[in-house]
Amino acid sequence: MSWYLNRSITTKLMLAFLLTSGLMAGIGYLGAAGTARTSDTIKTLMERDLASRGAAREAATAFARLGRVVRHTVLVKAPADKQRFAAQVDEQTVAFLTFLEKMEETSSTDEDRAALAAVKRDFTEYQRGAKEAVRLTIAQKNDEAIGAIDALATWTKNVDASLSVFINAKSASAEQATARTMENAAGTRSTIILATIGVSVLAVFLGWFTARLVARPLNRTMLVLQSVAAGDLSQRVEVESTDEVRKMAEALNAALDKMGSAMREVRASSGAVAEASTQLAAASEEISSGAQEQASSLEECASSLEEMTSAVRQNADNAQQARQLAEGARDAAEKGGKVVTQAVTAMSGINQSSKRIADIITTIDEIAFQTNLLALNAAVEAARAGDQGRGFAVVAAEVRSLAQRAAASAKEIKGLIQDSLRKVEGGSELVNQSGQSLAEIVSAVKRAADIVTEIAAASKEQAAGVEQVSKAVAQMDQVTQANAAQTEELSGTAQGLTGQADQLRGLVARFKLDDGSADEPARPAAPAPRPAKPVARPAAKPSKPVKAVKPARPVPSLDLVGVSANGHHAAHGNEDGFVEM
Repeated sequence: MSWYLNRSITTKLMLAFLLTSGLMAGIGYLGAAGTARTSDTIKTLMERDLASRGAAREAATAFARLGRVVRHTVLVKAPADKQRFAAQVDEQTVAFLTFLEKMEETSSTDEDRAALAAVKRDFTEYQRGAKEAVRLTIAQKNDEAIGAIDALATWTKNVDASLSVFINAKSASAEQATARTMENAAGTRSTIILATIGVSVLAVFLGWFTARLVARPLNRTMLVLQSVAAGDLSQRVEVESTDEVRKMAEALNAALDKMGSAMREVRASSGAVAEASTQLAAASEEISSGAQEQASSLEECASSLEEMTSAVRQNADNAQQARQLAEGARDAAEKGGKVVTQAVTAMSGINQSSKRIADIITTIDEIAFQTNLLALNAAVEAARAGDQGRGFAVVAAEVRSLAQRAAASAKEIKGLIQDSLRKVEGGSELVNQSGQSLAEIVSAVKRAADIVTEIAAASKEQAAGVEQVSKAVAQMDQVTQANAAQTEELSGTAQGLTGQADQLRGLVARFKLDDGSADEPARPAAPAPRPAKPVARPAAKPSKPVKAVKPARPVPSLDLVGVSANGHHAAHGNEDGFVEM
């Protein structure tokens, strides 16, 4: 059983159909052998028993005519009539001897030969007496001729008795042959019926068992895919066999593993981004508290920016790795789609083979119908033959009954094959549905890969933006008034980044990973910073001319799920180095 379970779906179906076909061929061989035995018995009956019995009856008829001609030869008065009847005596004698030769040719048993020898012996004596009576009557010795005829009565009775014994022996032999034919037909019929029932039960069992082997793992896969569609990435497909469904399940499990790993990476990265953006908002709020505390706050802000830069760079590296994993998952899902396509092609080939088997069964049905017609014609010919064809009519009726039963059996087998065709078509539909579901997974994996790719690009640009923020902090150390004016805009940028990080965490929280955890709900956005107070600085002689700082333009709200016209997330840098997505 384990050997059968570890075969491919194509091998399982082919083994089931080959076994059923082999058993059907065995049933056909049994029917052909039974028909051959019946044909041999009928041939023996026709060529030996019935022909020999017919020749014996013809001989009895010729002997009766011979007796009448001999008596007429003696009883007529005119010499010319006597000569004419004497010639007829010779003709009837030749006819009788001819029938005796036919009887001898068809005699096959010792009883037949003994009866035939008795007929020849008695006829020899009868022929000697008949010739003597004819000779005497031609010589006008009528009284002596009449006495010779009276002496022939004993030999006449002996010949008739011997012929009756021969005819009865042939009739008994014909009855025995008919009984053997009926017995062979009944045995063949019982064997075919039992074999057909056994093959039908085996075919139904094989169909049910094979369909169960294919449907169970497919149903498991369907349940897992439904869970994945609902956002649960912790489910896995478990298949015990080693066929194509096992390979598909392994590919799906690998894809789910990589997708779960990517989601965990995204979740960790979004947390790091949220933490860094929170720190940035706190730093900007400290900057806006007053110009007098700005010097000390700038140092802390610089430290915070350095930590955030490291976190963003790490986020970019993690996003790059997640992109590679997503591409691997997409390739695995595409390979799984190709495997399902091959399975659909194999199921189509099995469907064509089943249709060819149905055509063969139809041909068998037509042969049985032609046999029925031949048996009907034989019965009609036997009816025309009268009593002599009665035995053959019985045989023809039995042959016709066998042909009708064979046709009924062929129709039942054809129905079973058609039922198997419907089941195979149902299996093909299930495989097609699996292919469609896998195609949807491939599309989802591609979309996830695109999103991760854009996240990686955005992370790189965010790192560049953080470096620009560091440069802006250095300028803020020289230009305090300009820094105070841009602090509020920087706080707004940090608030937007925090909101988008929380939005990303909310998207990841929709998926349940295999560690049984889900991302925590998105945190509310950081509160808006207080407006910066104008700081009065004592006049000082500048050592260097201060470069004018261009006011930063407002940063639009980020949209991590927005998709550009070419199917990718739009991401670019603004004039001040901050990242817009």
